[in-house]
Amino acid sequence: GRTAVIDFSGAIEEGAPGQIIIKRLQQIVYTATDFDNVDNIIIKINGRNKGTIGADGLSISGPLSR
Repeated sequence: GRTAVIDFSGAIEEGAPGQIIIKRLQQIVYTATDFDNVDNIIIKINGRNKGTIGADGLSISGPLSR
């Protein structure tokens, strides 16, 4: 399909409370979906699907889009 899978290390969550992790994810989604063949993304952490990210538990369980 038109879904990109992007795998990050756990460092993506470090030092990223509240709005910082939201802004990081927004920028990742915006950049990845700028490609014509990508409509949404799935984020993995250390090769694994994860339901939430960050101390506040922001949901990343499904494809993310703009």
